[in-house]
Amino acid sequence: MRQIASGVLTLALGAVAAGCPAQQPQASAVQFVQQFYDQYLQASANEPRQAMSQLLTRKPPVFTSTLSALLNWNLRAQASSPGEQRGLDFDPFVNAQDPCDHYFARPTEGQGAHVLVNVYGICARTADSLPAVVADVVQISGRWTFSNFRYPRQHADLVALLSDLRRMSERQRNQH
Repeated sequence: MRQIASGVLTLALGAVAAGCPAQQPQASAVQFVQQFYDQYLQASANEPRQAMSQLLTRKPPVFTSTLSALLNWNLRAQASSPGEQRGLDFDPFVNAQDPCDHYFARPTEGQGAHVLVNVYGICARTADSLPAVVADVVQISGRWTFSNFRYPRQHADLVALLSDLRRMSERQRNQH
């Protein structure tokens, strides 16, 4: 079953990454983000780390090289210390430990090759007034790619959080 879900994720995200060049940039960015969330939630329902690992090895990539490197570091940090909390303690794409049943993408701002897309969770049949995540997407070689995920409630973002965690981990390792 996991292989079927991972195959579906790989095929679907290949189509998603291509975007829709005929659409307005903002509309195609929102479509890219929505399709990502629809497929990611389905694939990660049983094995979130496996779904993340597959996303990181996808060609063409769905993350910028900076974000990909940080997410890979996070996966390695989590795997290196079973039983200990290293790296993020939440799903960075939904900004929660337990995802909602559905997420929907809505345009917020940006145009051209850089667009911010609000992502709202629908949990227990109610939608939040604040987005759970703001996806920061950029167009690289005609394909939409995630460059960051912003967390409006915490006034934080994924790149900064992972960069800080990696620096703290390196400091701790150097002190021993």
